[in-house]
Amino acid sequence: MDVAVVAITVFKDKCLFLKRNFDPKNWSPPCGRLEKEEEPIDGLKREVLEETSLEVIPIITVDAKNVLYNKKPLLSISYVCFATSDKVKLSHEHSDYKWIAIDDLKNIDIDTDFNVDAWPLHIKTAYFYAQEKKISIS
Repeated sequence: MDVAVVAITVFKDKCLFLKRNFDPKNWSPPCGRLEKEEEPIDGLKREVLEETSLEVIPIITVDAKNVLYNKKPLLSISYVCFATSDKVKLSHEHSDYKWIAIDDLKNIDIDTDFNVDAWPLHIKTAYFYAQEKKISIS
């Protein structure tokens, strides 16, 4: 089974969404499939860097589920990550990006197939975890 990683990418009080150039042509966080024998955290950092030129600090895993993508089974693992910058440089895979305030996630008006309702709580938990573990996120 293929494995994909999803980076709920946070900078300060905002979350990053990318406009896909491929189907489904909607908005998503940085995400992608792992390469053969690649560790999830390594793949997560690689995907975010390739898609946005951002470096991220993965903090916590918030979801892992089996989904069907293009009629094939896929294990999707989501992480909250803190970006070291908000200066995005898009790859050919995306046409646009938006930083959306965390407080606005429950009322976002963009086409996405991600259920973002729990993201504010996940992000808050990641902030607490980073503080507790003394992980520098600024």
